[in-house]
Amino acid sequence: MKRFILIIVLSVISLGGAVWYLSTSVVRDLASARVALEKKDYAEALRLLTPLAENGVAQAQVNLGYMYHTGLGVDVNFNISTDLYRKAANKGDTVAQFNLGLLYETGQGVPSDRSQALYWYRLAADGNYPLAQYKLGGAYDAGLGLVKNDATAFNWYEKAANGGVPESMYNVGNMYLNGLGVSQDDAKAYAWLEKCSELNLSNCQNALGLMHHDGRSVPVDYKRALELFEKAANQGDAYAQYNVGGVYYRGDGVEQSTSKAAEWFRRAAANGHESSQRILDQMTEAGLLVKG
Repeated sequence: MKRFILIIVLSVISLGGAVWYLSTSVVRDLASARVALEKKDYAEALRLLTPLAENGVAQAQVNLGYMYHTGLGVDVNFNISTDLYRKAANKGDTVAQFNLGLLYETGQGVPSDRSQALYWYRLAADGNYPLAQYKLGGAYDAGLGLVKNDATAFNWYEKAANGGVPESMYNVGNMYLNGLGVSQDDAKAYAWLEKCSELNLSNCQNALGLMHHDGRSVPVDYKRALELFEKAANQGDAYAQYNVGGVYYRGDGVEQSTSKAAEWFRRAAANGHESSQRILDQMTEAGLLVKG
């Protein structure tokens, strides 16, 4: 089961950070711009943010950069978004630093450059921006541009998880489960996986389902395991679809059903799960399914 989950997220309207030095009118206009963006009134947001950005207000620069990055009320223009992000990033805005890192990672508006991406992610991560901490953890986890180090990956993932990043909660839980970069601890794994499962992350639901199915940290509970597998499976998670199929194939806490098992194995196979396709082939060869 993979631990590193790639996400690309851009952050909109951040009024956090050091805003004490801004005038009342600037704070008011930033707040009005946030409301305009939430209402998808992009013309009004553009009207409010443009003069603020031109006057060097970092929060306006990062959010105007986001508008040009994603084409909210304007034509997509990576050159403008990069310039705005860089101006805000150089002022210490962690959202801008993170977004600039994404541009370097994806090669939008700038040449693809992993070292530059990691430079900006680290600045944002050191500034306690959770998504940047998650990204940095992923780089250490997968050895992308950095020497692979499970312990360092775990440390960054844990910071991001405590900052509310669901994908990082999954990674922390899975690393506790397998003793990667941290001492193996089923109870701590369960706690983290339960937390992100409640946030409807399919990886977490599937992993938590396996803990209930196998009796790790909790008593074996096939009913609860199936509930969690199905929640993840209905989100298109191929691993969970395979596990639902396995429950019906074996009859774990349910009436054994070859037809239901095959239905779920087919869904998983359609999503690229190779083991499911092999089982379907074996079921067909054994005469449990009709060839067709």
